[in-house]
Amino acid sequence: MKKTKSEDFCPRVDSSNGYIYVANEGSSSVSVINGASNTVIDTIAVGSAPWGISFDSSNGYIYVANYGSNSVSVINGASNTVIDTIAVGSFPDGVSFDSSNGYVYVANGISNNVSVINGADNTVIDTITVGLDPVGVSFDSSNGYVYVANYNSGTISIITTSTTKSVSKYTVTFTESGLPSGTSWSVTLNGTSESSTSGTITFTEPNGTYSYTVSSVSGYSVSPSSGSITVSGKNFNQAVTFTPTTTSVSKYTVTFTESGLPSGTSWSVTLNGTSESSTSGTITFSLPNGTYSYTVSSVSGYSVSSSSGSISVNGASVSKTVSFTPINKSTPPSGISSTELYSIIGVVAAIAVIGSVLAIMRRKR
Repeated sequence: MKKTKSEDFCPRVDSSNGYIYVANEGSSSVSVINGASNTVIDTIAVGSAPWGISFDSSNGYIYVANYGSNSVSVINGASNTVIDTIAVGSFPDGVSFDSSNGYVYVANGISNNVSVINGADNTVIDTITVGLDPVGVSFDSSNGYVYVANYNSGTISIITTSTTKSVSKYTVTFTESGLPSGTSWSVTLNGTSESSTSGTITFTEPNGTYSYTVSSVSGYSVSPSSGSITVSGKNFNQAVTFTPTTTSVSKYTVTFTESGLPSGTSWSVTLNGTSESSTSGTITFSLPNGTYSYTVSSVSGYSVSSSSGSISVNGASVSKTVSFTPINKSTPPSGISSTELYSIIGVVAAIAVIGSVLAIMRRKR
């Protein structure tokens, strides 16, 4: 069956941008004409033998009935790209948009019916039987009726809004676990994004299969981060788990080794605010890269070299030697040796003896 009626090929105007869309049956494409300059600014490949065209003012989409491929191509008027292809009946030709409910009506010439597309999600929500070989479809905004011209039965079918089935919708709930209370997270489902600081995010969708992505949250990994869900006559729940991400930090050994203390003597070191004691010759710490201050505590009877300072850790273990030296309490002051001290004492004693002798001799006189 080949139609030759010129009205089947009527161009459609996108009122949002002033562009005119023309179906090119022989080249399986749609020409886009800029109404301001009357020049072709784009050519969009669609299905086989495009026939009827309709503009959906609610979303800015252009619906093209592909007579030869039993489908409807959906063009986004903002970008002039095909964003969806919807399977309908056999040999679709006429298309019309019903502004009262946002539905698109497609006449299927061989199937003798009309497919009803919900413009909100581009899904077929109903199929309505009409006369033989429906070709033309038109919406009357004054009464809300859709008129369908039946080519081979010489009749007009009138579709009312109440004839079309209502679209049942179901809740799609994403439930998260693992995030601290009050943390914001978000999900994008079927192109719509929702955020929450509670444990759930809910969407409402009719039957269909929808892709989703879960946005990342700093400091956490998420599973699953994306996927698809299928709504089939009931509510749907999807669990999402957030897990804290742990960053591995390499640590290195910092060893203090003492010398000079008797075996078993306790000594201690404080490094980066942490104190450790030992009665052996070493004290060990474990630290990541960085520069840290230290102090070595005093030990009674001993002086200590390098009693304080800083140590830098840079990708390798570090060793620090600490020397303890006994403090000699009999050591003469001012650097005088013992021999010299004894000599001085002897001289002083001799002087004292001589003085005593002289004093005695004076008394005898």
